[in-house]
Amino acid sequence: MTGRSTVTDEDVARTLALFDRGAGALIAALAGRNPRTAYDLAEDAAQSAPNRAAGDPAGRGGGAARRAVRAVVEAARPDPRASLEDRCEWWTARIRNLAAIVPAAPRVLGALADRVPAAAAASAAVQGLAVTALAQEYGVIDRADRVSLLSQVITDRALTAEEVRAVLAEPAHLTARLRGLLRIDDIAAAGAVRRGWLVAGGAWRLAGLVGAIDDVLGGRSKGGWIARGIGQIPAIGVAGGYLAERAAIRTAVRRARRILDQRGRATPSRAR
Repeated sequence: MTGRSTVTDEDVARTLALFDRGAGALIAALAGRNPRTAYDLAEDAAQSAPNRAAGDPAGRGGGAARRAVRAVVEAARPDPRASLEDRCEWWTARIRNLAAIVPAAPRVLGALADRVPAAAAASAAVQGLAVTALAQEYGVIDRADRVSLLSQVITDRALTAEEVRAVLAEPAHLTARLRGLLRIDDIAAAGAVRRGWLVAGGAWRLAGLVGAIDDVLGGRSKGGWIARGIGQIPAIGVAGGYLAERAAIRTAVRRARRILDQRGRATPSRAR
């Protein structure tokens, strides 16, 4: 943390706790499960993006973007009998495809994109989705442990589960607002391609949530310097941004797995 940051550890913990709740529902949607059920279960446990452009809600637009959405939503589900390594690789590939339509877009602004908080926040949000998915595969049930992991991978803070646990209870109006913001019910009812755009929109909205702690997002992975350099060039920066984000997700995954392995949380393959 820099001396000028006004973001407290409690701010980070509260923001990432809400992020974890929303991310769990989006991860369920990407795996072909019901995001509404996942969100409701998370809410029960706690108590005991812009969406696709309005003119093209079903994803009938540009070929490259549409192919990216199909890659996100139409891949086969991860085989529950597969090894932990294979399941983690499945999620890495899936979310790297999602990166094509969420955090790379602001790079069309070229160098100016790095001065827009949404660019850093969108990058952190997609990396956070990958971290959330890996934590599920590793069998991390304790929400405080997941939030602690998020803090270590996508921020420059390293909160312990004990520090997080003290602020986990969110007011009901916040969880209801987040449910509507992410359009959980719409995602649950959508077909495959529209679901992909809605999930991307949800990720973008989670980026808006993470933007509240933008000061501490410098700890996230940022990809290779060559791709990042291309990302500074107006008009073609989106290509470099896309490559940088894909590399950054891979780096974030390695960091998360290293932490999870150190925690000794790996579990055998299990039915979903």
